[in-house]
Amino acid sequence: MQDLISILYDFLEKNASIERMVKLKRLAKKEYAIVTELLCNLFSGLSPQKAIKFLNMQLAAAIRLYRTAAARTKYRTQSIRRKNNDERI
Repeated sequence: MQDLISILYDFLEKNASIERMVKLKRLAKKEYAIVTELLCNLFSGLSPQKAIKFLNMQLAAAIRLYRTAAARTKYRTQSIRRKNNDERI
């Protein structure tokens, strides 16, 4: 799911059908509602609006971290391949 969420706005919205995007966003909205309710039950002073804000901030941070890690992994893989190719020559 993290892979899908991290490319949601960059790729999916440009390439997926409207019907599929609506289905995915409705599913995400239901999941958000469940997690929001859980957070409000766990933390009695937390309003639904603040819970949603918290979830949005967490999602944004997770996407940034995931993209950074994925880019770093890709860079390392490319560097290793270049090094291996240089050693063969």
